[in-house]
Amino acid sequence: MRSRMCVVGAGWRGQWFMKLAKALPEYFELAGVAVRTPETAKEMQEKYGVPVYADYIDMIEAQKPEFVVVAASNKAVPQIAVELNRRGIPALCETAYSNKLEDLEEYYKAAGENSLIQYAEQYHLQPMQQARRNFAHSGLIGDIFEAQVSISQCYHGISVMRKLIDVNFEPVRIGAKTFKSKINMSPDRQGDPKEDKLVDDLQTIGWFDYGDKLGVFDNAKNQLRSWARHQRTQVMGTKGEIMDKSIRYLKDYLTPIETELTRIQIGFEESMEGIGLRAIAAEGKYWYENEFRNMPFIDDEIAVATMMVKMRDFARGGESFYPLEQSLQDQYLSVMMERACAEGQFIDVPRPIWAK
Repeated sequence: MRSRMCVVGAGWRGQWFMKLAKALPEYFELAGVAVRTPETAKEMQEKYGVPVYADYIDMIEAQKPEFVVVAASNKAVPQIAVELNRRGIPALCETAYSNKLEDLEEYYKAAGENSLIQYAEQYHLQPMQQARRNFAHSGLIGDIFEAQVSISQCYHGISVMRKLIDVNFEPVRIGAKTFKSKINMSPDRQGDPKEDKLVDDLQTIGWFDYGDKLGVFDNAKNQLRSWARHQRTQVMGTKGEIMDKSIRYLKDYLTPIETELTRIQIGFEESMEGIGLRAIAAEGKYWYENEFRNMPFIDDEIAVATMMVKMRDFARGGESFYPLEQSLQDQYLSVMMERACAEGQFIDVPRPIWAK
């Protein structure tokens, strides 16, 4: 049975959810959209063919969704999410909230423990990141003690880093530095660069010392979508490491193994399965299998669709997958990294009030 969902907000990310809901009719029914302006309302109605509301309360009372995607502004999201939670409606929220610790604490207190609020943090659900994490946690590269992540800005990269070294709310010592440089203009949400132009770039490197584990965050302002920069993920264990797609580990102390995570794509040459990603394999085993392999989705669409299915299952009594507390922790660590950078020294970050 497909899940009735509604969306609050019609920006770039809100429409990402609408598009995927329409692409997966066997999973989801897009029951309504709430937007602020009549012009946007008309556009959404024409584009997606769904009822559009000026007020999200009117929408949920009329449509009675299983869950609501909240893709509003960062100031509006907490208020909407808490109200939905009060009404017993699960909320899948976009956008980090605030750079002030007191705001994050107030949000947590308003939501309460065991709230129905989940967060739309999808980077760790991208196919290659899932494959890396599954391989790393299989024991083949030993006990994991370090991850270096250079994939996206602030809380996104921190989220992936935490998943790889398996830390949550533990106290941590953070240091950070920035470096200014130049880079050729990159593609953006609107498409290819419009001119050949060098733009200012700011790289931030952060160290997260958990005592027996180390996380390293490395990201530049214009790295995302850049044709001139790689994304990088490295995971180190006592018996080996994963560097992007390459893997080295010791089968025993005299038997080094080198292998690679390989994408199994369909739809080429004699394949009649459609165009898509089937799985990611290494050492004769699948470390990730794509539930949406017959859909021509890019990796980020696969990740968001996976998250939407997890949200459907959560709304039906299933497991929490990225609760408010986890999102607050990502933002908290991001803010503390910026503080360490500004102060020019390591700072000790205690457990927050939302630690469980």
